[in-house]
Amino acid sequence: MGDIAEYSGAKYADYQRTLTCGQSTWGAWHEIVASNPFDTSMISMVVYDNHVNSYDLATQVAVGAAGSEEVIIGAFVDGNRYRAGFCDVRYPDLPLRIPKGARVSIRAASGAQRGESIRLRLISRTNNLIPTLSKADSFGYTLATSTPTIIDPGTVANTKGAWVEFVASTSHRYRAIWLNLRNKYGYGVDGGTWDFDIGVGSAGSEVAVVPDIHFYRNGADDTIIDTNSPMIPADIPAGSRVSVRCSHTLTSNQDLYALLLLLR
Repeated sequence: MGDIAEYSGAKYADYQRTLTCGQSTWGAWHEIVASNPFDTSMISMVVYDNHVNSYDLATQVAVGAAGSEEVIIGAFVDGNRYRAGFCDVRYPDLPLRIPKGARVSIRAASGAQRGESIRLRLISRTNNLIPTLSKADSFGYTLATSTPTIIDPGTVANTKGAWVEFVASTSHRYRAIWLNLRNKYGYGVDGGTWDFDIGVGSAGSEVAVVPDIHFYRNGADDTIIDTNSPMIPADIPAGSRVSVRCSHTLTSNQDLYALLLLLR
């Protein structure tokens, strides 16, 4: 069988570190690699979360010398925050470019200081397929309270709730979106499904540019099955107001937390 050209000569590096989270603030940067061994075109991350309490764990990824780190991934938040000690969280692959030789670091924040184990994977491809995307900006995470933004589908089953604004006016043109969900801690609820819309437009005139992103929750243990959407192409001009809304198949206790990443 012949080679798949896009992956011929691809490279892969895997790093694991234990981070100390800042309490309602970002902790210190932890160096992942002093000099990236190759031009990276894909980033993947796994968080081995001990879930010792109801606080979220948020992480950022940056490049640059110590003291001059530049954030390239604004925030990830772990998703199934219902039972202590429950699960690991794998985030989707993001096609972001990190040049060869760059220093790569991670830092974390939570509502309580604690240590967390994080694995970062860097992947390259050949044939000039390194993407033009360079940053993922996050919206909807409040550092002071260590929480994303609540999205409420309302009390009517299978009917979209109110739009919730995530950014009043984008500073850049964005090429793709990624939606990150987090369960509400202590919510013992039934299963069912959500459908999320990402909308652009002024209040009352929102247009769903990415409709019906589907998520499912397992009622047996109250976990969201895959707390992350795929990366979805979407052309969002600079100066756009971006909002999120959702529906659910049930009628009560179905609100949850969401964080939106826009890639440029």
